[in-house]
Amino acid sequence: MHSLPRTEGRWLSEIVRKLGPPAILFGITVVMFWKIALTSQYTWLNAPDYANQVLPWLQFQAREWHAGRFPLWDPYHWAGQPLVGQMQPGAVYPLNWLLFLTPLKNGFLSTTVLNWYQVLIHFMAALACYWLARDLKRTRLAAVLAGTIFGMSGFVGTTEWPQMVNGAVWTPLVLMFFLRVQRGERPLLNSALSGACLGVSFLSGHHQVPLFMGLLMAGLWLWMGISRTFEARQYWVFLALFGLFAALCSAAQVLPGQEFGKIALRWVGAKNPVGWNDPVPYIVHSQYSMNPVSMLGLIVPWIVTSANPFLGMTGLTLAITGLVASWKERQVPLLTGAAIGGLIFSLGSTSAFHGFLYALVPGLEKARTPAVAIFVFTLCASVLAAYGVDVIRSHAQELRILQSLSRIAFGLGIAAFLIVFCVYTFVESRAFLQSRTAAVALGALLLAAVLECARRGTLDGRTAAYLLLGLVMFDLSSVVGYAYTSREQGWGILDKLDADRDIVDYLHSQPGLQRVGMDTQEIPYNMGDYFGIQEVEGYNGITTNIVRVNGLPQVRDLLGESFYVGRKPLRVNQTPVFTGRSGLIVFRNPEAGARVWTTHRMVDVTSETELLAALQHPAAELRERAVLWAQGTVEIEDCGHSDEVRITRYGQSSISIDAEMSCPGLLILADTYAPGWRASVDGAPTRILEAYGVIRGLRVPAGHHRVEFSYRPRSVLFGGAMTLLGFLLLPLVTHYEPSLARLLFLQAKGDRAKSLAI
Repeated sequence: MHSLPRTEGRWLSEIVRKLGPPAILFGITVVMFWKIALTSQYTWLNAPDYANQVLPWLQFQAREWHAGRFPLWDPYHWAGQPLVGQMQPGAVYPLNWLLFLTPLKNGFLSTTVLNWYQVLIHFMAALACYWLARDLKRTRLAAVLAGTIFGMSGFVGTTEWPQMVNGAVWTPLVLMFFLRVQRGERPLLNSALSGACLGVSFLSGHHQVPLFMGLLMAGLWLWMGISRTFEARQYWVFLALFGLFAALCSAAQVLPGQEFGKIALRWVGAKNPVGWNDPVPYIVHSQYSMNPVSMLGLIVPWIVTSANPFLGMTGLTLAITGLVASWKERQVPLLTGAAIGGLIFSLGSTSAFHGFLYALVPGLEKARTPAVAIFVFTLCASVLAAYGVDVIRSHAQELRILQSLSRIAFGLGIAAFLIVFCVYTFVESRAFLQSRTAAVALGALLLAAVLECARRGTLDGRTAAYLLLGLVMFDLSSVVGYAYTSREQGWGILDKLDADRDIVDYLHSQPGLQRVGMDTQEIPYNMGDYFGIQEVEGYNGITTNIVRVNGLPQVRDLLGESFYVGRKPLRVNQTPVFTGRSGLIVFRNPEAGARVWTTHRMVDVTSETELLAALQHPAAELRERAVLWAQGTVEIEDCGHSDEVRITRYGQSSISIDAEMSCPGLLILADTYAPGWRASVDGAPTRILEAYGVIRGLRVPAGHHRVEFSYRPRSVLFGGAMTLLGFLLLPLVTHYEPSLARLLFLQAKGDRAKSLAI
């Protein structure tokens, strides 16, 4: 056999050395998520929020991408609502675009693809933490262990909301680049990268994880300023770069989110929904705080309140070992302080610290679940566990703490087994929590054995490290995928989405544009997004103008609610036209009007009271006389002749209408009035009027005209441009960093200036 040339052999060795650990980490992720990665028997989707809201959002966006359109507007719920501004659909998160572009099966993302989507998100979280640990000079094996703990334990490992976990994926990198700044390693570039990663975290679709990470970073930057790590001028430049890139890279989601938030209501678990200027009541934060009893949940998987803190006996023991044995390492005190801060904050109303920050920090009250902040503790503990593995691997026989920890683990294991024995013997329901408690007991005893053998020298450090990694995986098996539903148990929630296909087919077969009302007790999921049917209801964000008039049946008639689906009619004049296999009936609503019409009469109202009073008429009368909301004088004529108007194209975010007007009048389109919509008549921009307090209208002069509506929200366009600018500036900062250092710090070209770019 011929040996490889030395240079080629070194190249291959380097490839294996760099890609081997991530490949191992990927394998570990697949093993831990084997239920959804390697079989078709389980899924994470069979839960109310995932099946009823998240999945329809994903399916709608995938269809739009395959049709060659970027989804800006969701026409399928509440007479149309902004999509990007709702944040949670994750429409501007670049990695979601890869999911949307995967092949569709019969027009839908397959369960297999969506299961692997969940697996890959957790792998990315684990990989990011691996990079953080490696950047802190931890060995590859220790870094793999750290990644395993972060990606598959605590909040990240037990959460299936993709919009939340996608945000957490980037938090190890935010911390990694900050720690490089703190060490003086290319501080200009790493300040920008840290801020950029925080910004990308906001793009994921949910605000809680990025807000809590932003709060942590504010504390770390404050600490850096107090500790005088850098000269004042340098410090402020680094902080400004961090803030600039965080703002730029998050703008594509934050700006539309702010725009939508100002015109929407949010149901947060309080007595009443809250608007943009209404703080989320603190009692809601109290409700979603972590109970201090949940601290036992760090090692007992079934003790959970609001968020799962489970780290596992092995992970917690290794973190304590790393903390005690490596305290003199520069980053360990900082990681410890951050971990304690995250833990205390997650307790929420239990301590005054959370309430103080709630009252003091603008916008923090929007994050109503303090328990989610436990991810900060898990992240820092994961890295401390890597320190613990390394110190056991190299100095196990010198660590006095190992004897104490092994005894504690042994005692906890025996105690847990005694609890299981007592439950098995004396409790009628013998299955009550037995298996998971027994797993904790067994894991604790095995951990005690490994620590004691390592301390005595009967296990070499490398073998002990591998065994500890195996024990971490054994511990986390108690939580990863625990809530997944087996097909044998029935996917009752998920299967509900396909139970009414015959009704969907009937509605799709109806001519023209139809809007449908639903009995949300019978159809709780977003049928509109899932199947492409325009419905009045929806399990999603909603603008205040819809809420204001939603209870009026005549407004639903104005919106063109042609059908209602339920077991009995919503109103007496609705007639059954189709019965589905599920027993649900489609009722036709004879009062529903066309999607677009014209009128030459109007009344202008200036208050909500006047608006609601003016709407107290049948829909047929309201179509004859438009009610305009604080629009002032609009020049129209009532000439007594009929008009002709028809929709020639109805797209997701663009609509074309041909109008033949006998004299100047109003054209009304029964879709939600919202910022971002623009209108033109024969190419000339025209002001959109708020008709009936909820839908769109505009003035059209006499004659034949082409009317165009297009959705081009400045918040999305401007925010997207800012995010793109942020991404484009990063390579420039990388390339021109030495020049920027001299420019910003006004230093001569010398060793000190060069040090800023090393």
